[in-house]
Amino acid sequence: MFLDHNLQESLTLAKLEHAICIISFVALFLNLQEIKFLFLGEANLEGFEKLQYVTFPKLQILNIPCQCPKHEYLIRFLENNGKNLKEFYTSENNNALTLSIAKLCPNLKNLFIIFNEDELNILKTIFGSCQYLESISFWCGKRFLDEKELLETVAKFSPKNFYELKIYNCSHSELLPEELESFFISWESRTPKSHLI
Repeated sequence: MFLDHNLQESLTLAKLEHAICIISFVALFLNLQEIKFLFLGEANLEGFEKLQYVTFPKLQILNIPCQCPKHEYLIRFLENNGKNLKEFYTSENNNALTLSIAKLCPNLKNLFIIFNEDELNILKTIFGSCQYLESISFWCGKRFLDEKELLETVAKFSPKNFYELKIYNCSHSELLPEELESFFISWESRTPKSHLI
C-alpha cells in the first residue's frame, strides 16, 4: 500500500474504534504521539498481535478504555514504547500488566488503571518507580482498593510532583470525615510540589 510520505510524517493522533484490520495499518505512522484503541469484541483484539512489536518513538499517550488486548501483547508493546509514555489509561486489572507499568513506564505523569483490593503493594511500587507521576485515578470499594488505605498510601508514598487524585466509587463511600481529615494533615506535611514543566 502506498501512502504519502508527508502524511506518514505529520500524523500524530490515531483514534481507532471498532477497527479490525486497520490496527496493523497504524504501524505505518511512526510519529504518532497519541493512540486510542476502542476494542469491542475478540476480532478487534487480534490485530494487536502484530502491533506489539512496533516502536513509536514519539508516543506519549496510550488510551485503551474498554477491552484490552492479551496482556502479553500489551506488555511487549510497553517494552517497546513505555519509556516515552506520559499518560496511560486502561480499564484492565491484571497483576502482571500493572507491575510492568512500574518497570517499563518510568516517565508517566498521568495514570488510570484498575487495582484489586489486594494490590496496594503494586501501587507503592508504581509510586516508587514512576517519580514524575502527577495524577492517578482509581476505582474504590467492593473488590477494589479501600479508600482509607489508598489515601494513606498516597500521602506516604506518592512522588513529590504528585498533586491530583481521582477516586471513583463502585459503591457508597465508607470514608469517615476524620479519616479524610487525617489524610489532609498527612498531605500537608509533604514536600511542596516543585515547579512543573
